[in-house]
Amino acid sequence: MGAVGDLAPKGQTFGPISIWDKRILEAHEHALLTQSGAKLVDGKQVNLGNFIDDHDFVLVSPGVDVGLYAAQHHKILTELDFFAAFFKKPVVAITGSVGKTTVTRLLGALTNMLPVSSAKAGAFAIQGDRLRTVIGGNVGIGMLDLISSQDVVDAAIVELSSFQLEFN
Repeated sequence: MGAVGDLAPKGQTFGPISIWDKRILEAHEHALLTQSGAKLVDGKQVNLGNFIDDHDFVLVSPGVDVGLYAAQHHKILTELDFFAAFFKKPVVAITGSVGKTTVTRLLGALTNMLPVSSAKAGAFAIQGDRLRTVIGGNVGIGMLDLISSQDVVDAAIVELSSFQLEFN
């Protein structure tokens, strides 16, 4: 994780984006992607391995099976890679087989009740007298949406599934 920040030099943007999908996109999805200039690739006609070969990096959705493409693992990025590269506040990540959502919600509620002394608040750039945490990942706000809201929180507690951890 963390390599995402090094993908493009500061101030530069990525080239064209290609979207590979086996399903038929809904009209609004197709319109959004077309408006953004993305190239749509029909997953029923183009093999995923060939798609990965043809691109520098591939951002995969959790649960997409790319296990057959171990030789191209270095090209595969995940939502968690982007989150780790761009979310700059403290994070508690919770994973496991049973109880992830309960623990995530409970820890979120408890940490929002924590009083913070002014000495500790200054050390952690906390504003006010309470720790402002947000829960996300598989419960609460999506990880990528947390990035844009990090200016109004002090920390994040995220629930992660085994699918999200597969390549990290």
